[in-house]
Amino acid sequence: MNTKIIAIVVSVPALIVVFWINRVAVADLFWVDGPAPWEHVDGYFYPDKNDKSKKEIVRKIGGLQECKEWGEAKSNSIGDPLQVRSTYECGVGEFLEEAKEWGLDVHRLVIHCLPADQSPKRGAGGELWRCRN
Repeated sequence: MNTKIIAIVVSVPALIVVFWINRVAVADLFWVDGPAPWEHVDGYFYPDKNDKSKKEIVRKIGGLQECKEWGEAKSNSIGDPLQVRSTYECGVGEFLEEAKEWGLDVHRLVIHCLPADQSPKRGAGGELWRCRN
């Protein structure tokens, strides 16, 4: 058997294993602003942005656009279309299953929706801040 063929036969499964183990790092590298194809998006709505203990969560809401539409619809439904009192977040790619044991939701990326007068900026901890349209 040819040495190159053996190297390919051995390398391809090894690359697949490395990719699967490091899928968060791969997603961070290629999908910086949104979900990778294998990740899901969760929606978090806070009727009072100053009290994050009260929230409504929708798991696997779809993509970021669906999350944005859902968050804005929730704000509209409580009479706060400009999100003066309320806010929402979109969590991308839940990857720390261990955190669930403590009741925490840990995502690779959290999209925070800010008022239109604030500029987008990169936050601490991998958070991407986007302004409302």
